[in-house]
Amino acid sequence: MFNSLRTAAAKFTRSSGSGSGRQSSTYDAREGGAEVSDQITSAEQADTLGNFQSFPRRSSISRDKGRNSAEGRNPHGCTSSSGSKSTENATSSQGGHPSSNVATKSLLDAGPRSSGVSSDTAYAAQPGQQSDPNRFYQGTEGSWMSLQSLQSSLADEPMHGASSSKFALNGQASLDIPAAAAGPEKREGRDRLEEEAARQQESHQQSCSDMQMSMSMSGDASSVDAANAMQSSKDGEMSFKRPSGKPPKGSFDSTTSSSGTNAHSQRSSFAMERASLDAKHSSIEMFTNTPSQQGSSVEAGYQNLEAACRQMGIPKSMCDRYMRLAVVPDNTPLPMTMLSKLWQLPGLREAEDSANLLQQMGIMRVAFLYDGSAWALVDTGHLKHLQGQTWSGAADVHEELLQSYLAGREELAEVQDDGYFMQNVGHHLVAAKRFRGLKALLTNAAWLESKLHSYGVASVVADYRRYLMCVNDDQVKLMLETVQMSVSSCMQHPELPTLRPQMVGRLMAAHHSSRVASWLAQQQQQMQTSSNIARPLMPRTASLEQAGGLHRMVLRGHTGPIRKVLLTPGGTEVVTASADGSARVWDMEIGDCVLLLEGHTAAVTGVAVAEEGSLLVTCSADHTARVWGLDKGQCKAVLQGHTAAVNAVAVDTRGRFAVTASADATGRVWDLHSGQCAHVLRGHGAGAAGAGSLIAGAVWSVALTPDGRRVLTASEDFTARVWDVVSGNCAHVLDGHTGWVVHVCTTQNGLRCATASHDGTARIWKIAEGECEQVLEGHAGRVNSVKLCDVNQTAMTVSDDFTARVWNWSTGQCLHVLEGHGGWVSDMAMLSNASRAVTVSGDDLAVVWNLQEGKCCNVLEGHSAEASSVVLTRRGRFAITGSEDSTARVWDLQAPPLLDDRNHAGKVHCMSVTPDGATAVSVAADGCAMVWDVQSGSCRHTLKGHATALHWASLASDGRTLLTVAGDRSIKAWDIESGSCGATLPNHAGYRVKSFAASADCRLAVIVLFDSTVAVWDMVNMECSCMLQSWGDRDAARVHSAGVNAAYISPTGSRAVTVSGDHTARVWDIATAECRCVLRGHEDSISMGCLDAAGRRLLTVAFDKTARVWDIRSGRCLAVLQHRQQLVRGSMAPHGHTVVTVTAQHVAHLWDVRSGQLLHSFEGHKEEVTHVAFSRDSLWVATCSTDCTARLWSVHSSQLQGFFMADSSLTHCIFAGPPQKQDSLLVSSDNGSIHFLQL
Repeated sequence: MFNSLRTAAAKFTRSSGSGSGRQSSTYDAREGGAEVSDQITSAEQADTLGNFQSFPRRSSISRDKGRNSAEGRNPHGCTSSSGSKSTENATSSQGGHPSSNVATKSLLDAGPRSSGVSSDTAYAAQPGQQSDPNRFYQGTEGSWMSLQSLQSSLADEPMHGASSSKFALNGQASLDIPAAAAGPEKREGRDRLEEEAARQQESHQQSCSDMQMSMSMSGDASSVDAANAMQSSKDGEMSFKRPSGKPPKGSFDSTTSSSGTNAHSQRSSFAMERASLDAKHSSIEMFTNTPSQQGSSVEAGYQNLEAACRQMGIPKSMCDRYMRLAVVPDNTPLPMTMLSKLWQLPGLREAEDSANLLQQMGIMRVAFLYDGSAWALVDTGHLKHLQGQTWSGAADVHEELLQSYLAGREELAEVQDDGYFMQNVGHHLVAAKRFRGLKALLTNAAWLESKLHSYGVASVVADYRRYLMCVNDDQVKLMLETVQMSVSSCMQHPELPTLRPQMVGRLMAAHHSSRVASWLAQQQQQMQTSSNIARPLMPRTASLEQAGGLHRMVLRGHTGPIRKVLLTPGGTEVVTASADGSARVWDMEIGDCVLLLEGHTAAVTGVAVAEEGSLLVTCSADHTARVWGLDKGQCKAVLQGHTAAVNAVAVDTRGRFAVTASADATGRVWDLHSGQCAHVLRGHGAGAAGAGSLIAGAVWSVALTPDGRRVLTASEDFTARVWDVVSGNCAHVLDGHTGWVVHVCTTQNGLRCATASHDGTARIWKIAEGECEQVLEGHAGRVNSVKLCDVNQTAMTVSDDFTARVWNWSTGQCLHVLEGHGGWVSDMAMLSNASRAVTVSGDDLAVVWNLQEGKCCNVLEGHSAEASSVVLTRRGRFAITGSEDSTARVWDLQAPPLLDDRNHAGKVHCMSVTPDGATAVSVAADGCAMVWDVQSGSCRHTLKGHATALHWASLASDGRTLLTVAGDRSIKAWDIESGSCGATLPNHAGYRVKSFAASADCRLAVIVLFDSTVAVWDMVNMECSCMLQSWGDRDAARVHSAGVNAAYISPTGSRAVTVSGDHTARVWDIATAECRCVLRGHEDSISMGCLDAAGRRLLTVAFDKTARVWDIRSGRCLAVLQHRQQLVRGSMAPHGHTVVTVTAQHVAHLWDVRSGQLLHSFEGHKEEVTHVAFSRDSLWVATCSTDCTARLWSVHSSQLQGFFMADSSLTHCIFAGPPQKQDSLLVSSDNGSIHFLQL
């Protein structure tokens, strides 16, 4: 089925020309909203990232666990009413009945819910963080003060007039700080100034909002840039890095200053903000408390800048410096190094004097970092005026500034960052029309990675956006897509130089060679000559996800399966709900998490968003639902009252109320304005079959009619119900199903609904009458979901029978059966015109279908576990899928498919290499074995014949014979030269195989079943030679007294070793089937073992936190290796003198067997280490992990020598190549890929 789907997709693509006319591989934000499509100008239709300009972004602060607000934000993300308390400022209801003061009618009459919670947020240091505060100097006449240099929200203050007299210190109560002014100032005078400043700020905010609206409609990119930047001043998202030369790896700021047209208005990335906080970077907040002198004000009507200078009384010597500020990006702190270059001054002292003079005139503010360096911020009003004037010399000033930074250097990438240059160089290059220079930076992987870790993803993407708005460059578009695909890997491992190898690895597809061939050659040469000790291990084949194809980006961050994906009404943000107890909001432009919504104490089971876009509601197995503000990610209310898991939630279009469905057999209607329960919808489970069961009547799904007046619930009591929202009464019981009803939905006009049931049918109902109109019968398994479309009266169902079906719901006729999935189909998304749909399945795939023809368009491969949820953008260009592998993926459905049949269709369990190192074999969950040429990475044969997943493979010393073993006890012997099957041991009744090991010549094998039976098999004749331990035999004098966990066999086939839960290992003589010796010493169950190449020494790993090395001939313990943490696995070097053990803390330890001493500890993996392998000469150790990395370590130096980063969790690693010099490392992944890495 897997390959047939691929073939069908390829045929459809060729016949329909899908992707042939593709205009762009970059994300089109217009995709998200049809309401603005009529306002898009012809300039915006250019295939560039300028398409984003129609969507000004909100600004917010993403919260970080462990950092609490000065207002009392608790670790769950809600704000409290007092700064000294950690209680949530959220309204809850425990009772089953609505309060007497809740007016149910108001649910429909009230307008959208307004936020009653302050959005101002500050952060305190993490526990254990150094409390030494950074020192700031306030103004030119003020005094030194202490302020923790943490990123926090910029208070709503004007950038001119009197400064604020309060600020938050380390997340504690506000402190009164007297503002330093030019002369003596009385408190009441300052109060009047603050009142006037507040009025000016309100006026400024309104003007920013108006400008954003007008510019987003007109498509004026530069004006949108200015408007968005001014808006960010209001929202307080600006921060900048400390001017300390090259930024440290892994530390970067939460936003991008003016690095892009929408940079300011974007909410900060959660990941970026966390690193920024930890690095204690300075923020723009230091200017909040810096006094601004009452001086010159800006008024409309000046004909030119010179007239403005004369009117404001600016000295003639300062006029040129004032005018040069017109090239400064909005809301961007300026170091004196930059100002000295901008003003063409000889030194920092002169720049500081000029800045102080302009501060006294109210044109800018000056603040000093703890290290004494001075920074300036231009007043918003003055900057707006400067940018609004026509000045012919502006382009020359941009060019002069760039040349001043270059200072004789050949490339801009060589300029040392001063906290300003790297972040804003794109702004100046575009203004100076130096597009070649900007392209050089955008194709410089080292510079991009430095900027990525210093200023974050948004800053890097903004530079691409700015360039592509001016130049239609296919290579840069491809580079942008490559960066977006690579960025999540880079951000997870900032300690490694990963961006360059990731970009090179994703551009290896043949059809890209003509576009980026020279760039690839240059990058590969630079990696070879790099001075880094740890070098990237590059794949020989295009085994990473390739840029330019269907797969667009991976959204990583969740630590549990993703249950639900959702698009916000704007269409540019994705919401994911996970079993890890959190929900995340992702920016589809950059692929980064912008909000982390934590607070639930169990899996998040559902999510819904109001059409007006300000509120998000999540529901959870912790019996609650939570209401979140999408602007800041604050928890606004906790909806309490259910007594069991809340399975689903729906929100009315205007955000007035929500309805939840619970396993306690009730639904509840909640007033989102008050957080109170308005109605409890009781009735499910009464009189149902099996009503005495604890789970009878659980409500699984809920839906609202578009007008918000009817609620529909679906239950396991075999019924659905229609409820009146205003009264809370049950209007109709939709009775007729003979199995659980698990899903309900309505038509767009709200006249009909559909229910999906485990009885294998779906039913169409008239909502007003409560009558069944049609029964959609045909599925051979449970129906999991149903969708309705008013166009052509189309319905679609998905089922456990591995199919989806398309129906005419008015006649009940099945139009198409969509076949091809290899697992249950769990969810689907259908376009509003019923032209296309995407289904997701337990086979890890998503499939795109043409519903008019009932044909497969594309197969979306990439997930390594069940794809459980899917959503389509409004016009159907992009699909977003969520999976049990804890990731969500964005797919570009207009891109050409990059079909690749060389990979397995499931998790790779084992690999084996021939003695000459030239051939490798992999076996996987798809039941196939694949034979590979190591040097070329090409597949020679695909060996099919097993009916279930393969778990073991053994290659014989002759290099031709292969044994493959499945869990169902079927064993096959293959000739890998011809690909033919020689002998078969068919699967037969009994317990499944638990462990398998074969001798070097593959003539004998020892097999352990889950009933602890241990037998030796003749693999030539496929018959049992002898039984070492029989079923039920627990005589400790002869056999193991507890379960047998694994078995191993010596290369010659003369001895076998078993390890057991009885704390012992036993050495067996195969010829006599007798136990030769018992290896005692462990104090807990032995989980695994490993033999050296000669079969003389054994390593055992036990749950007593020890590993032991034994001489199996004498039974003597050679070494006891003590650990402080639990052990999970181990490996012994071929010569038997060193071993590696791996702890549950993801650390590998290298031990010397002779002395029993710890030699080295290999640290770096962040998740479970899944496999460890020694090279044949025992000089190298390879480790691979579920953190998607493989690492190469030197046994002698303990240094990390090489690394590789994949798209999904890695499962197995093995060295290959000529015996004299193994030059390859093979790494397998749980998405079926085999990576051939060159050493």
